Amino acid sequence: MNALTVIIAVAIAAIMANIIKFSLDTPRPYEIYPFIEKLSSGGSPSFPSGHTTDAFAFAVAAGLVYSKWYILLPGLVWATLVGISRMWLGVHFPSDVIAGAVIGSACALLYFWLTKNHQSKAQKSL
Repeated sequence: MNALTVIIAVAIAAIMANIIKFSLDTPRPYEIYPFIEKLSSGGSPSFPSGHTTDAFAFAVAAGLVYSKWYILLPGLVWATLVGISRMWLGVHFPSDVIAGAVIGSACALLYFWLTKNHQSKAQKSL
């Protein structure tokens, strides 16, 4: 059940990021600035960063579900490095990465809160 909670939180975050991404249809840094070299693939619109969204959703959801600092802290460090790598590879602006971190974290927090709230109401009715 815990793993399913993490997977669903990541899926919700990915769906939200893609809705925003394709609604806004923003160009990538290498498309605007000729001095930025594209070092990785990135074909969809730029804002928000999907990789960063997924990484933060996973890190936050896993940290909340398992409620251990030694899961949350390395997860957040890893997710931050994912975001930094997307900028270093020339496929995202800092705003794309920040938005991805916020969307991923918020979706994981909201889904976790809704799941916990629903579980506590179900237990009270028994």
